[in-house]
Amino acid sequence: MTLRWVTAGVVGAALLGVYLSWTAWVLPVGLAALAAGVLLRVLKKFAPARWVLLGAGIALLWLTVYGAMVRAPAQALESRTVPIQGEVLQWPEETLYGARLYLKAGEPGGKPVKALFYGERDLLSLRPGDRIETVAECSPANRIQGEETFYYAGQGYFLQMKPRDEITVLPPEGFSLRTSLTLLAGTIMDQIDRLYPQQEAGFLRALLMGDKSGLEDIDQNHFNRVGLGHVVVISGFHVSVLMGFLALFLNPKKKRNVAVILLLLVAFCCMTGSDPGTVRATVLCALAMLAPLVGRSYDSITGLCAALLLLLAWNPWAVANAGLQFSFLSTLGILVFGLKWYGAWRARVPERGRKWAAPWLACAAVSLSAMVFTVPLSGLYFGQFSLVSPLANLCTEWAVVLAFLGGAVSLVAGALFPPLGQALAAVVALPVDYFYWFSRTASGWSLAALRLDIGLYAGWVVFVYGGLILCL
Repeated sequence: MTLRWVTAGVVGAALLGVYLSWTAWVLPVGLAALAAGVLLRVLKKFAPARWVLLGAGIALLWLTVYGAMVRAPAQALESRTVPIQGEVLQWPEETLYGARLYLKAGEPGGKPVKALFYGERDLLSLRPGDRIETVAECSPANRIQGEETFYYAGQGYFLQMKPRDEITVLPPEGFSLRTSLTLLAGTIMDQIDRLYPQQEAGFLRALLMGDKSGLEDIDQNHFNRVGLGHVVVISGFHVSVLMGFLALFLNPKKKRNVAVILLLLVAFCCMTGSDPGTVRATVLCALAMLAPLVGRSYDSITGLCAALLLLLAWNPWAVANAGLQFSFLSTLGILVFGLKWYGAWRARVPERGRKWAAPWLACAAVSLSAMVFTVPLSGLYFGQFSLVSPLANLCTEWAVVLAFLGGAVSLVAGALFPPLGQALAAVVALPVDYFYWFSRTASGWSLAALRLDIGLYAGWVVFVYGGLILCL
C-alpha cells in the first residue's frame, strides 16, 4: 500500500511539473513537499499523506536534476547552427519530405543529447550504430505540424536538427549490445518482407516489431476507429502472448528457466523500441515470476506502480507520453474491474459450459474494463472513442494470436528452410487478411465510434460514467 501512495504523489507532481509552463516553482515546492513528508514521518501521523508528499517531493527534485542533466544541454543548442557529431540510435524513418533519424548527437567535445535529425531520403540507407558529422541548425523538438506537443519529450528527445552542410557518414565504433539488437530487429523485418506480400508484411512488421511504416494511413484509421489500434503497437498484449508461448517449453517455476525467459523478454523489449507498454508488461512478468522464488507474494497493482516508477526514473517527462498513459490506465482498469467482472460472469455460467465460455468472457471483461479509465483520455486526445471495441477485440483476438505466433514460427522456419517458411506464411496470411477485413467492415458501421465533440454523445458518456460511479 505504501508504494501505491508514493506512486500517486510521484505521478501527480510529475504531471504538474511537466504540463505547467512556469517551472520556477518546481524546486522550492519539491523541497517543501519532501520536508513535510519527512516531518509527518517523524511524527508518525497521516500515513497516506506523508507518503504522497514524499513521492511528490522526490518527483519534483528528480525533474530538476533531470532538467539539469538532460534538458539543459539540449536547450543550450537551441536556435544555434553548430558542427555536430552523432550516432544513429534506430532505423531511419521515411517522412513526407525525406528521412528522420534518431540520434545521440552534440558538438565535438560537448555533452551529446538525443535529437531528431531531418534530412534527404538518402539518409534512409543508414543503419543503427552509424555515425554522422555535419553542421546542423538546432531547434526545440516540442512542435509537430505547428502544434506544441510532449510526444518526443516523453521519449527523451528535446531537440531537432536540420543539416546546413554536407553530411559525412562514418562506420560504427566498437560493439554495442543495444545496436546489435536493433540491427537484429531490422534483419527480422527484412525476412518478413521476403516471406509475405506487402499488405500482410506491413501488418506483421507492426505486430511483431512495432514498425508501422508499412501500414496504410487509411488502415490505421480503421484500426483506431474500431478500437484495434493497440494491436499494431507493441504492448503488454504482445508480451503476454510471448510469455505464454515460452511457458509452454520453459517451466517458469524453475530458477534457470526464469532467467532464460526474462532474458528473452528483455531482448524482445529492446528490439521493439522499449515502448512504455512493453516495459510495463516485462516488469510485471519479471515480478510475478521472481516473487515466489524469493518467498514473497505478488500484488499486481503494486507491480504496476513499480513499473511506472521505473519508467519515470528513466525519464520523468514520460508521464506526458500518451502511450504510457493509455497503457497504464487500461491495465489499471483491467486489474481493478476486469478480474472481478470475469469471476462474476463465469460464476453465472453452468459448470459444464464454463470451460468453453471462459476465453470469451475473459476477452469481454478485459476489453470493457480497459476502457473504464481510457475513454476520457480518448476524448481528450482524439475527440472520439470506439463503441465497438469490445466486440472487435472479441472477434479478432484469436486471429491476432495466430498471426503473432504463426508469424514468429514462419520466420524461424524461413531462415532454416525457405520453402517451409513460405508455406507457413501462406497459412499465417489468412488470419491477417481476416483482421483487415473485419476492421474495414466494422469501421463502416454506424456509430462504430462516437465523436465526443458532439454535445449529445458527450452528454451520453457523462451519463454512463455518472451511473457507473453511483453503482460503485
